Amino acid sequence: MLYTSRHLTEGTTDFGPLILKCRSPTLIPRPETAHIFGRLATLLGTCQSANARPLSTIDLCTGSAPIPLLLRHCLGNRVRAKGYDFSQAAIQLARENIVSTGLDVEVARADILDESFVNTVQSDGGGRVDLIVSNPPYIPLNEYRELPASVRDWEDPAALLGDLSGGGESGLRFYDRIAELLPALLSSKKEIEGAGWRGIPRVAVEIGSLQGTDVMNILRGGGMDRTEVWQDQYGKDRMVIGWD
Repeated sequence: MLYTSRHLTEGTTDFGPLILKCRSPTLIPRPETAHIFGRLATLLGTCQSANARPLSTIDLCTGSAPIPLLLRHCLGNRVRAKGYDFSQAAIQLARENIVSTGLDVEVARADILDESFVNTVQSDGGGRVDLIVSNPPYIPLNEYRELPASVRDWEDPAALLGDLSGGGESGLRFYDRIAELLPALLSSKKEIEGAGWRGIPRVAVEIGSLQGTDVMNILRGGGMDRTEVWQDQYGKDRMVIGWD
């Protein structure tokens, strides 16, 4: 999620090789997001043995589902992807994008901040997952106030602000929550290696360009032994990856 100005109420946007529908108030997918998650898909493709089962992946704060759709486009039936978002408008748009792209992706309405979220995911998918990805809201309140009116008027503040309540200036609330969810949602390293995947990251999250160190520390607190910061095509820190 980046501070790009758009001037339309409905239309389409390029997302890597995909063309996705856009509609206010849902966040417009950004090219930087496509770049870093395309790189992630390339990495995942090198981690699979010949007889591996599909990689179970969930996308938190999925919006119009650009990330699971891109992963499915790049990896095909090697990945099973599902997105969650609290916004009914976002889920409806995501379903339209699933139809228009013809890609086998699922979405469901659920709030990752809700105490019942773990039960929701496990009841939906029948257990734990192999990989968690997310482009969560991460803009600090002071930066949000400086965004162009065209961005603030188009996109839901809940899809942008890292702390919608305004109680903090860091924008890190959703990363804290994701780190809390990792131990409860991720399958064990032994299980995933037995299923034919070796060396895969277990979590990959988009970040603001100044949040890398903080988010690496947060994910380490969620059980990740190794973390890296990846840059986007413009040389700005844009993703944190974690391995267990």
